[in-house]
Amino acid sequence: MKNKGFVISATEFLEEHSISESEFKDRIEKLQISLLCRRPRNVAVHVSGSAIVAGSDELQTANSLFRRHRGTPFSEEHDYHAIVESNIKFFSIPPSEWAEIIDYGEILKDSFSCAFISSIKEGLSEVSAIEQLKAQLKPYPALVIDASFFVTNQKSNQPQEEKITAAEILIKKEDTQKILNEGMGDSRYSQKMEWMSEDLAILNEASDRFIKKEKTTSIDQKKELIEKIKDWLKPRFSLGGGDLLDQAAYAILRNRPANTPF
Repeated sequence: MKNKGFVISATEFLEEHSISESEFKDRIEKLQISLLCRRPRNVAVHVSGSAIVAGSDELQTANSLFRRHRGTPFSEEHDYHAIVESNIKFFSIPPSEWAEIIDYGEILKDSFSCAFISSIKEGLSEVSAIEQLKAQLKPYPALVIDASFFVTNQKSNQPQEEKITAAEILIKKEDTQKILNEGMGDSRYSQKMEWMSEDLAILNEASDRFIKKEKTTSIDQKKELIEKIKDWLKPRFSLGGGDLLDQAAYAILRNRPANTPF
């Protein structure tokens, strides 16, 4: 799996760790982990939302919440908008939208509630559209009711929808171990019997995950499967040495030919 800075491909992560799309959905929903997609090329980012601004010429009462909105190029229900100068690299994709992607193959999005700025020193920093709009309205104190990020074509300046597929979904590197840990007690795989050691239970689970799913015929395929098993065992197995991981992976690879090391 290629590690590109602070993010990794979701589809490569699932393949490497033999996690199904639906199982992944359950884990990120439980953990409330947001996924990411890259900011499209050749677009400008805007923030648009509705707000009550103190010190402006508006009548500031509770009824202001229900007044007719001014409208912006992005929504008739909004009052203010501005171009965002921050160096936004990614947009946030909530867990619920991953479910849509695996059901329909893609989603169309015209707005995002959060985004991420990337820097070498600080890594990924999340920024919300509400906070961005509030910053744009300074020096006036503002009560922002709702806000979103939108993208426009840099040439035409027209709002545009973005088509997002599973192949474009990314995971923050810092979230990957949380996702793996969440699956360690998965009841859909072999259960640990009272007499079993933890390591034996893990070997049984690995056997269920890999051997029953994977069909290998060539030596190259078996080598690839061995590496997958070792990668899955490494964060779970108490015996973490390279030789011991090799032996553990070989031990659960069934029906290996007698005249090969597999």
